[in-house]
Amino acid sequence: MNFHGTEGLELVLAAAEQDTSILTLEGLQSVLDGLDGVVADTDKSVHDCQARFGKVLPALPRIEIPPFEPSGTIDPAPSEDYINKLCTRKGKPGSVNREALAVNCPRLDQYNPFADPHDPRSMPNDGGVPFVLNSKLFSDYATKYRVVFVPPGTKAVYMDGQDGGNVNGTIHFPTGTVIAKTFAFTDESLGNEELVETRLLIKRVSESGKAFWDGPTYIWEKDSEGNPVAKLALGGGTRAVSWHYQDPVTGQLLAGSTDAYAIPNANQCITCHSNDDVESGSAPIGPKPRNLNRAYAPESAFMGTRGQGGFPRVNQLKYWQDQGILTNVPDLQIDGRGVATNIGRLPHWNLPGDSGETAGSDADVETRLRAYLEVNCQHCHNDRGAASNTGYYLDHYRAVDAGYGICKKPTATGGGSCGRQHIVVPGDADSSIVACRLAADSDPQRRMPPIARSVTHTEGVELLNYWINTVVDTDYENGDACGNQSIFQSLNQ
Repeated sequence: MNFHGTEGLELVLAAAEQDTSILTLEGLQSVLDGLDGVVADTDKSVHDCQARFGKVLPALPRIEIPPFEPSGTIDPAPSEDYINKLCTRKGKPGSVNREALAVNCPRLDQYNPFADPHDPRSMPNDGGVPFVLNSKLFSDYATKYRVVFVPPGTKAVYMDGQDGGNVNGTIHFPTGTVIAKTFAFTDESLGNEELVETRLLIKRVSESGKAFWDGPTYIWEKDSEGNPVAKLALGGGTRAVSWHYQDPVTGQLLAGSTDAYAIPNANQCITCHSNDDVESGSAPIGPKPRNLNRAYAPESAFMGTRGQGGFPRVNQLKYWQDQGILTNVPDLQIDGRGVATNIGRLPHWNLPGDSGETAGSDADVETRLRAYLEVNCQHCHNDRGAASNTGYYLDHYRAVDAGYGICKKPTATGGGSCGRQHIVVPGDADSSIVACRLAADSDPQRRMPPIARSVTHTEGVELLNYWINTVVDTDYENGDACGNQSIFQSLNQ
């Protein structure tokens, strides 16, 4: 194919630019002249240089490619003997095996992170601190148990985006920090809770001296004696799971099942965790001050007061400060709910009125919806994320306008557009691309987020649809642009 650029498209371009000169005699002649070469042709003779010019260019000199020599900037994989030496090391009772954190141990218990090696819901060793988020990533209704291990003698640094820096980043953690997140599926009707996986984020140092975050995943199984054991699974996996419990925030009964709960592989973890204004590798996403600003309370009542269920119900940022693992913290003013009122805070996305606005008001709905989109979508949908090419950005401090999807044409959705023309159509969720994609579960072209879930988050979709149908109107910036069907003008938004 010989491509001719925009030749032959004179009429289309003139219509898009509303150029009336195309209707003149000269304009119509340019259209007719261009039709012979519209877009492309298949004439191979133009490439026959010998016939056209009587000769071809001389061949370029051959290039000798030297043998490959490692540059020294890539860390070699540790030997099996070295891994076994570190991971089988016997340490002090109640202490994390920190030397082993340099490698991926075959079993989670070899790091000795929890008081009960068979239960990641037990209290953490070595000063580890359980924590929860105001709004969390949806993962097929999984219950999550999070713990941060800051190395003794070091401190994390309080950082948030309220002064224009670290807009989307988290607290800055010192080298050697480990964040553990265990995914479990609770069935209160049967009185059990199935452990499925524990993901670690470990802040390591490469041989070149640079810090980076690594993210090994461990899948829970039963050993030969019937005890739970978590084994390294860099390739990920799938699991059939079910859930039946009351949401501790809303009291709503959540029940269902899936045969395709996805445990991500190492590359999939990087997809979400290696974006934005964050450190290299699989950097943390959730522990931002505004998402930690609350009193601790476990995601499920299943543990009662056992293990992490009995952790102090106090403001988490203040607790971290008091324990000496967080510095640079403002003078926090804590109210009766355990919330610091003088710093930013994400609300519980599913609790009307938790935004501080009147429950159910437009401002309340939008604030809670923005918290949901930040936690579930923003880590890719920002100008440095994996979805930066979309121009659809959900940063916490960004205005709600065309960049936030209002009457914005898609740029790279392909089959994921659901046959719709705009990301958010004021007053019409059924015509909005984002509503279709958040609701999709089985079509990989449409499902958003594309990984980390296999079922539709019904409650999240309901909030999004309510926001589009009831709150967003044409008074929003760019809100009156959905009626403009010019593809050229929409792509410039």
